[in-house]
Amino acid sequence: FGNSAQFWMNLQTRYDLLVAERELGKRIKAEVDNAA
Repeated sequence: FGNSAQFWMNLQTRYDLLVAERELGKRIKAEVDNAA
């Protein structure tokens, strides 16, 4: 594709962060709901 290795690493990192944020959001919401 003509893209650098850095491009692909940045793309993967952004995806990994998005997935982690979604999971943490679910966990935090569950903890808050249980505490209420």
